[in-house]
Amino acid sequence: MYKAAVRERHSMLAAYGSCEERGQQGLNEMYVDLVIVRQWPEGEEELEIHLKKKGQCHRDYLKQRGGQDRRISIQALFQAGQEGNVPKTVLLDGIPGIGKTCTAQKVILEWASDKLYNELFSLVFYVRCSDVEASQDDVSLSDVLFRDFQGPLQTLKEAVLAGPGDVLIILDGLSKVEMSDEQMPPQVVSLDSKLPPCLLLGQLLHRRVLPEVSLLITSRPGALSSTGIADRHATILGFSEEGQSQYFSKFFGSEHLASVAMDCLLRDEDLITMCFIPLVCLLVGRSLEPGSDTVQRLETTTQLLISFYTCLSGKAPLGWGQASSLTTLALNGVKEKKVLFDMKDLKTHDIQPMAATSSFLNQVSINGGQKGPYYCFAHLIFQELFAAACCVGNREVAEPMKLVEDLLHSEIERQNLNDCLFELFLHQIPVEPLFARIADVTHLYSTLGFIFGLMDGELAGRLMLDPRPELLEKLLDWIQRALAANVSEKMSLFLYGCLYEIHQERFVQSALKNKDGLSLHSSPSRPINYTDLTYCLPRCKDMKFLSLSCCNLGIHGLSSVLRELPKCASKLETLHLHEDTFGNEGIILLCPVLKTMNLKTLSLWNNNLTDDCMEDLSLALQEMPRLEVLDLQTNKFQDGCVPGLVGITEKCRALRTLFVLTNQLTGEGVARLIEGLKLHGSNLAKLGVGSNHLGDEGGKLVSEALKLHGPNLQELLLGRSDLTDACAEDLASALTANPLLSVDLTDNCFTDRSIPIFLPVINRIWSGFKHFNKFSPEGQRVLSDAARKATEAPQGNQKSSKLVRFINKLKGLRR
Repeated sequence: MYKAAVRERHSMLAAYGSCEERGQQGLNEMYVDLVIVRQWPEGEEELEIHLKKKGQCHRDYLKQRGGQDRRISIQALFQAGQEGNVPKTVLLDGIPGIGKTCTAQKVILEWASDKLYNELFSLVFYVRCSDVEASQDDVSLSDVLFRDFQGPLQTLKEAVLAGPGDVLIILDGLSKVEMSDEQMPPQVVSLDSKLPPCLLLGQLLHRRVLPEVSLLITSRPGALSSTGIADRHATILGFSEEGQSQYFSKFFGSEHLASVAMDCLLRDEDLITMCFIPLVCLLVGRSLEPGSDTVQRLETTTQLLISFYTCLSGKAPLGWGQASSLTTLALNGVKEKKVLFDMKDLKTHDIQPMAATSSFLNQVSINGGQKGPYYCFAHLIFQELFAAACCVGNREVAEPMKLVEDLLHSEIERQNLNDCLFELFLHQIPVEPLFARIADVTHLYSTLGFIFGLMDGELAGRLMLDPRPELLEKLLDWIQRALAANVSEKMSLFLYGCLYEIHQERFVQSALKNKDGLSLHSSPSRPINYTDLTYCLPRCKDMKFLSLSCCNLGIHGLSSVLRELPKCASKLETLHLHEDTFGNEGIILLCPVLKTMNLKTLSLWNNNLTDDCMEDLSLALQEMPRLEVLDLQTNKFQDGCVPGLVGITEKCRALRTLFVLTNQLTGEGVARLIEGLKLHGSNLAKLGVGSNHLGDEGGKLVSEALKLHGPNLQELLLGRSDLTDACAEDLASALTANPLLSVDLTDNCFTDRSIPIFLPVINRIWSGFKHFNKFSPEGQRVLSDAARKATEAPQGNQKSSKLVRFINKLKGLRR
């Protein structure tokens, strides 16, 4: 009967603070194993690393530190240690929201379901210490243990008294217990002895009541670790990387939606860092609106972290009392790159340790308490949030404006220096001292982002911060200057993130009013936060170009961008989507959007595209009469794409440039493309088909097509096509037959033997030809002289004596 009552009571997750939704979720349905480790932290350095690392670095760190050699499961909490001793008191600590209560509930529910500790304990009791401590009356241990049991209490009491060594009491959320020897009763008290609540818990801890029972205690870091009451001490570090994915799979009821959600979250370094905390994952999950291929975030990172704060502390304002003192401590720490604080720091800011640790500051002991105690925020990100609150709540705007101006000045100086690296190298000027003179203030990024987030009136009002209107005006002026300045790509991404965080329509539109386009370039290891991008896109009303290079959008990110793109496409003329991974699937999503646009330039460079998507792409582009430039280079197109390309050139009469360089075309495919251009009277002027490994046979087929079906081409790019002297005569003949055509033959395998063949048309071969083939130095000089003379007197037919001697020399070599 007791186990059935336990299963009924603990089958649902307990609500946490103001987060009532958690109380509506089944424990077993939502439970994910947490990383629990022994002996953490091992030292000050390890703790600082844990607090400072962000994004994937933080996830990798948790994976390393939560390795099997240090982990301990809930099944092993009461197993014998290396010396054979079975612990009687186990202390399990962790920061607020990390899953202590969930773990405690899981233990008693698994026991009641005959899955855990049944061979160790005949009875397990769960005590929520906050409920006990809130009592105004004296209570007995019977009141505490049996308060929710609706059965024959006498039988249960007798079982406890008969075998207390087989009893486990879980004290969940126990705070520091202060009890002097004078308060100790002279003898062991009974189950029914009435005592003040905190004194009763102290009796239990100090074995003055039921001394033989086992105890599992959960508490915040530092609350009890220095008391020496625990035989075993373990720390909950939170969700592992796999645990986060499992949680969202359970939250959304779909592995696919979880994958989409994780893709979105991984792009927000601050947010994904905090997802090691289960309560943050819950708040994040409820803030995501899932679609088939995308999720839409309904809250900014600032809003989510403030929701976390209010879950933990109720509605305590950050602008008053101890919370206000914590914000000044946080700001000083951010500026000094400091995450661990001692008693001196707390006294400097008039912070009472007990009051601080009951709100948002954690006490930690290092090396068995020999150093410290130290105090820290749950993570640097929360410290940065508090620091931003200090800036926004300050009646003077000088502090936050100095931070943003310092950042912009540093970024401009650093970028200007980067732009001069080549010149500095040529002049042999050391660059390290120059970079060292530039202040590194990149550690301010998150704090400044939160400053923008806290400028939201409703959010600031919840925290009683009251930001000054002058600060908003100055931030608008600053971000307009920053968006127009020469800054790094990282800084550009940060600025769009600030606009997303502030989430004020008029502010964002004013900030972007002079932007005629957005250009973002990232790296495969640092995918862009497309949430920021898709928020800014429709608010950039005069956008004429959009360039996204190496942004690692993937199919989910591209889908999110395309959802917003039509809202700003009325003036869009240029669209670059470069070096991404969305492949043919992305083109299927892109084509319907392209049909609604009127682009002049479309570049889809290096996106793993193949012939399978060409029909859809061709049909979409044929409805774009203004298209002038189409760049499809560095994909995986083969000869099967040629009909689609011909269709594009036939319908798009304005098309003047087509690049299909660095694909997998053959000479036959290129020749058919040239024939198609002539057949349909294309206006194409520039065709790039180099780097397709045409070879000599391909070169001959292309030359023949040019002679028989010479279109109106003016430039033909055949660089890096594995061409040799064997096709030189064919190419020269094709150039003779097409007097308006010039050709790029760089990076091939031509030698001095081809020079006499190319001399009559040398003025129509690109200048790189002589340097990036296999010509001798003498041959290069002859080609340079011939090209210069052809430019000076294109009608002349006199050959210099040097040229004659060189040609005769070649003839001798042939004989």
